[in-house]
Amino acid sequence: GEAEVHTFSKEPAGNAKPRYVQYHQTTFGVPGSGLVDWAQRLGHANSTIHLLKMDIEGAEEFVYEELFRGNQCNLDILHLNVESHQSPSLPKQMEIERQLVELCHLEKFEQDVNHKSNTGMLFEHSYARLD
Repeated sequence: GEAEVHTFSKEPAGNAKPRYVQYHQTTFGVPGSGLVDWAQRLGHANSTIHLLKMDIEGAEEFVYEELFRGNQCNLDILHLNVESHQSPSLPKQMEIERQLVELCHLEKFEQDVNHKSNTGMLFEHSYARLD
């Protein structure tokens, strides 16, 4: 079947949005508008998400908390790319990676320094499910 492409932003959709992209204006970190909430709302709660790319400027902690709620992985994700403002060696980031491996069965296969910003370094992490 055809892939569905959804994008989420707190900003209004621009005119350059491709016709195949379904745009959702939202703010992650607000109760009821989390990633798992949106997956349920869009009918994907029990579906496999083939690619999830997150660059959500500070709401990562909220998304991970929701993803790992109940000590389980609440979405079936095959490939995850995420930009992080946290160093991979920080205990918080190490705990997130442990949960991605143990709960979601995702293995890190790449990590790059994306660029420097006024808040420090940005890291791009890539994970894939290998089972």
